[in-house]
This record gives sequence, structure tokens and C-alpha cells, in this order.
Amino acid sequence: MGALYSYLAEHPVTYVTRQRERAEALPEDTPGYFVFADPNKSTREILASEKFRSHQERNPSDILVFKSNKQEEELIRNMGWKILNPNAELAEKVEAKISQTRWLGDLVRYLPPHAIRSCKDLRYDGKPSIVQFNHGHSGLGTTLLDREAKAVELATKFPARLVRITKFIKGAVYTNNNVVVNDRVLVGNLSYQITGLIPLTSNSFATVGNDFGLGARLGEKERNTICDITRAVGEKLTQSGWQGCFGTDFIIEDETKVVYLIEVNARQTASVVFESKLQKLSNPRGLTTFEAHLKALVNLPVEGELVKVSEGSRFLQRLTDRVLPLNVAKKLNEFGFETIVFNPETDGDDLLHICSAGNLMQAPGQPSELGRQVLETLIKHD
Repeated sequence: MGALYSYLAEHPVTYVTRQRERAEALPEDTPGYFVFADPNKSTREILASEKFRSHQERNPSDILVFKSNKQEEELIRNMGWKILNPNAELAEKVEAKISQTRWLGDLVRYLPPHAIRSCKDLRYDGKPSIVQFNHGHSGLGTTLLDREAKAVELATKFPARLVRITKFIKGAVYTNNNVVVNDRVLVGNLSYQITGLIPLTSNSFATVGNDFGLGARLGEKERNTICDITRAVGEKLTQSGWQGCFGTDFIIEDETKVVYLIEVNARQTASVVFESKLQKLSNPRGLTTFEAHLKALVNLPVEGELVKVSEGSRFLQRLTDRVLPLNVAKKLNEFGFETIVFNPETDGDDLLHICSAGNLMQAPGQPSELGRQVLETLIKHD
């Protein structure tokens, strides 16, 4: 990894973000790597601030953000700076639920049976289905259509809005963080995506954590299928000019064991930093996902594969109508868990991250003894 750190020392990079945690994947004292964070401003507001301009005058550097948009790209270029993130328009095309189906082309066969409709045309046919708006993340733009009243409600509120309606599939969700670098696709570690776990959220579709232990223990057939689909998506991204991180989500149907692709995230995903920390614990000299991401964006060659991870997990406590007392984080720290506290603004935002080198889940939907210790602590302190 010496090449990356030598490069940064001579070609500084500043990661601009609302949430500092998203950038903390390199050692804090890395020469030439700066983190400029302000939880009270959007990324665009940070970039436009006098404080950030002063930072750039003192430390001229290229800019990296969590997920870019056209407005940020324009602002950065107008200031004479350079943004490292891939093209925002391409990222939007790949990630948005409607355009994604077109971008996938023949890879759309890996999605569950689906259709694109306007909300006014939604009907409940006696079988549950998943309705997704064009934009949304971590399950927060997803609705279970399980009765006619919900179809009527959506049609009334958003009659002309297009949605992706998908067959409801009962099964466990898995995700991986991957990197396109030059013409290579580095397939990352698989983690079980923890979803809708009470008391971490009040939304049954909200993502509330990842468990790499369950991902590592998934059957070989399913893992190979996921790897093949991920590589195919990565190759299509390469053809589209993409470089850097992308995430893919999968669901494995309980009854048939069929693997379906359900999401493509064209960006550094929310779990990349946590995974990179686990990788450093496993192999301090190996290649982490974030290091590969950054090397791809600054056009450095990458050799070898990403460090394998077989354990480690985290819970994400989201903001709900429950009040989280101040002493919960301290109590969890005393039990040996790492915690990160956030200042959420709206329902569903991150409130508390609870990280463990061990596994918090023993099976899909079933917390381990370690996981139950966390959940019981959160409940006890209500």
C-alpha cells in the first residue's frame, strides 16, 4: 500500500462530508489526506463555505465526496478544483430504480420479476409486492403493497410518479462492496444485511447493519452465483466508464434458494469504512476496499485482491420516536463495543452505530448472544 500513501503525500486529497465516519478509512495521521466535515451543512454547503475555501488555500488538494451530484461537480470545477468521484450523471443512471432497469440491459434478467408503472395504475392483486420510488436508500424509499388501501393511497398522493413494482420475495438479503479499477473487478466480502430489526428501527425495510460472519458462512453455490453476478455488473460498469466502489445487494429466496439481484449502488456504500477497518484488523498490510477505491480514483495500479473478512458486524440505530438516553453509548462501550454517535435530523437517519469484531447475528433474522446483549441494553435504557 506504499504507493497510495506516497501518492497522497505529493498529491493531497480532501474528503468532504457531513458525516466524518464516512471518510475515516485511512490512518488519522496519513500525510496528504484531509477530512473536512460539518454535520450541520450539506456537502454542497461545505464546499461553498469560506472555511473550506481557506482550507483549500492552505492545503491545495483534490476533492472526494461520499456521493457526488451535478451541482457539486459544477461548483468544484468553477472553483478550479478537481473532483475524484466518477461522473454523477452515470451514478444516477445506475442507481435510480427506474433508469437502472434500462442501464442493466441483458443483466436485468437477474432482477426479480418486476414492472415499471405510474402510481395511478397500481393494483393489489391478492399477492404482496414491493413498490420502490426512483430515489431512496437503505430501504427508506420502499413500500410493501399488501392491500388495496395502500395502492389507493399511493395513487392518490403520487398519481403520475413512476415506481418499480417487484414480486415480493421472502428471503435473506446479502450485500457486498466491490471496486472497479482500470479493467479489473475486485469482488468484495459478502455480508448479511440486517433489516427491520426492532428496536433499531420502526421501518421493516430499513437497513440496520451488516454481519460478515453470516456472509462468510453462506453456501458455496449461492456465494459463487453472487460473485458471478457481481462481476457481470462490474464489467458493465467498466464499459460505462466507471471507476471505484460499487455495491450490489441480493436476496436469496427461502423456498427455491434462487439468488436475485435487487440493488446496484454506484458509489462508496455506507459499510465500506467499517469493512475496511475489519480488513486492517485481519491483515494490516493487505488491500482494503477503501484503499482500492481511492487508488482507482487517482489512477494508481492495483495488484492482488481485497482482504478477506470472515467475522465482524455492526448495528445501526436509526432515529425513531424512541428516545435514546445519553448513557447507552457509554454502557455499550463498557461492554467492549465501539460506538459512533450522530446528530440525526429526520426519522430514519443514523443515530448510533454499534460495532463489534464478533458477530451480532447467528442466523438471518436471529441475533447472536452478542447481538442480544446490545439489543437488551438499548431496551433496558428506554
